[in-house]
Amino acid sequence: MSTFAAHPLDRLPSFPTEVVPSEEFDAVYHAYEACRLTMQCTGEFAAALTLFDFCTDGINAEKNARAASVLPLVQWRQMAGRDAGMALYHIGMSIVTVGEFVGQYPWLSSRLDGRVVKEAKIMMNERFRYWDEIRHAIAHRPDFFIHPRKSQKHRITISQGVYKKHWNRLEGRVFTHTLNGKLVACEVSQDALDSLIEIRRKFFSAFDSAERRD
Repeated sequence: MSTFAAHPLDRLPSFPTEVVPSEEFDAVYHAYEACRLTMQCTGEFAAALTLFDFCTDGINAEKNARAASVLPLVQWRQMAGRDAGMALYHIGMSIVTVGEFVGQYPWLSSRLDGRVVKEAKIMMNERFRYWDEIRHAIAHRPDFFIHPRKSQKHRITISQGVYKKHWNRLEGRVFTHTLNGKLVACEVSQDALDSLIEIRRKFFSAFDSAERRD
């Protein structure tokens, strides 16, 4: 069961109350939208984890009782893997995008600690190594895996002359895809959710740090 720990940074950051320069209003709005999306997608990952656990419990109960459920539990669990992967991407890309534009706006950059945003990005890359490529695999199944020539690019080498490719394969709590000659993975677990919450807190603290400097 997914849980959220109480923490001061488990809420949207407060933006400065002074008048925003008209030429930076749009940038400030989009920085806030990035925070809102990060919060939303952390919740979506938590929902995917809840769905995954519900389906796994149901599948195991079916095996023990040897009675089939009327619910499409296997398909729902696959959906959980896809939704979790997309949530990872949206969180990571929100952080990356803010890091790309904040330095272009003097007023905003004086109130948002770009160094902390970079730290959040590093945390995301270290904990979820292929967060962007997971999304690409999920979103491009027909063009990456159905086309005979293109699919060869996304297979992995098992041994000399032996290859394999797959999409959204589940082992334990980890969904894997072969993409660009390597294996990319998305773990749907409480540990992964806790890491996302930690990364989100780091990202939000960029705004908190800026407020304390004022």
